[in-house]
Amino acid sequence: MDKTQKILRNLDHGYFMTHQEQAEAAELIRKMQAHIDFLLKTTDAYSKQIDFDKEYIAGAMRLVKAFNEKISDALVHLQRGSSLDVVEAIRILK
Repeated sequence: MDKTQKILRNLDHGYFMTHQEQAEAAELIRKMQAHIDFLLKTTDAYSKQIDFDKEYIAGAMRLVKAFNEKISDALVHLQRGSSLDVVEAIRILK
């Protein structure tokens, strides 16, 4: 049984712990808290990045949709074939 398991067993069952074991338990708890703090900060940073990326992608999708609508409108005019329709298609795509 490693030290961590022994400390947890002592804590779980309320067994007497020496001063050394108590110090080791305190050190273990401090290390675990530092890891938890790091994980929380990292998770928060990733969450913010994901939110930013979602907004960026949503904006890009809006632009693609708007451009697709312009292309569709221009194609309608080009399919009509008159010179005025070609001019209108060019105007739409500008």
